[in-house]
Amino acid sequence: MRVLVSGGGTGGHIYPALAIVDALREVDSSIEVLYAGTADGLEARLVPERGIRFEAIESGGLIRLSLWRKVAGVVRAARGVLQACRLIGAFRPDVVVGTGGFVSGPVLLAAILRGVPTLIQEQNAFPGSTNRWLAPFVDLVCLAFDEGRRYISPRASCLVTGNPVRRELVQLSPEAGFARLGFQPDLPLVYATAGSRGAASLTAAMAEVAARLAADTRFQLLWATGQRYHPEAVERLKQLGVDTEQTSHIRVVPFVSDAPAAFAACSLAIGRSGASTVSELAAVGRPSILVPSSHTTHNHQEYNARLLERAGGAVVIPDAGLTGDRLWRTILELLADEQGLRDMADRARAMGRPNAASEIAQAIRGLVRR
Repeated sequence: MRVLVSGGGTGGHIYPALAIVDALREVDSSIEVLYAGTADGLEARLVPERGIRFEAIESGGLIRLSLWRKVAGVVRAARGVLQACRLIGAFRPDVVVGTGGFVSGPVLLAAILRGVPTLIQEQNAFPGSTNRWLAPFVDLVCLAFDEGRRYISPRASCLVTGNPVRRELVQLSPEAGFARLGFQPDLPLVYATAGSRGAASLTAAMAEVAARLAADTRFQLLWATGQRYHPEAVERLKQLGVDTEQTSHIRVVPFVSDAPAAFAACSLAIGRSGASTVSELAAVGRPSILVPSSHTTHNHQEYNARLLERAGGAVVIPDAGLTGDRLWRTILELLADEQGLRDMADRARAMGRPNAASEIAQAIRGLVRR
């Protein structure tokens, strides 16, 4: 079986695609995979690192742009469709899988035009523009949340599978997580992250939290600032009189390479509410404080966060209302209620779909057989 996969721009589109590829290969190691993405996207580095053949095509966004930039985006997208058509002609895939991002649009459209079976994997509670537009024309849409049906054309064929998550994420024990991270297992660990890009509001609030924690030992902190904001975070902590080299219970890093260990060990997670983050929190059953980004297209992080909040697995703090003091008080209130934390964990876990990647892989194989 030959599978053409496309999704890019952010890890939220790329990592689900890679998890689907892994699930397909678990069933049949002889599967041939080609990944189509952009030359300047994160996928151009991550995909070849996984030993997957990668081809770059052009794509362009159309949302929140001036008229002339929209025209340029349409031109790039049209070129991308032609490039994708040539790619499909040369690779001859049995199925094309799109996980979102502007680049998946031209690839899926080319596949539709050439009569190749197509599948969309949508990560968010409020589906992205590309996926909403193409949903009625593809063979199957795999939704992360049932909520997404409200925003997809009734003509689309939908299946609720959840979001693919890394298998190790749900297999690692808290004890193993603490051992791999080097934190004390007898003290609660708070894991804060704003993803690879980081966030200014979270950086400012978390700096105040870390400064208060420097003279407090009620919990440990692992804070991944994001590469962009790490120098700013370190400088702000210095201004607040905090030397992280001298505080063993506080660790401030640009990113955490061992995310499964961090999720396994933490008693409480803090972060944005991208689809992958929310799905991972649910899969491992971890209570969280979520601060949805107010700058995402169609405010989809708000939809994701509120789903987990309504289920009882998270506390949501709007970006505009985030302060260091509010975040500090919320952390202490949650950690002080051990039974409440366990209840939040159970409610988050009830939303989890740890076998999502396998379900999607089965759906893909079903399309090919059909």
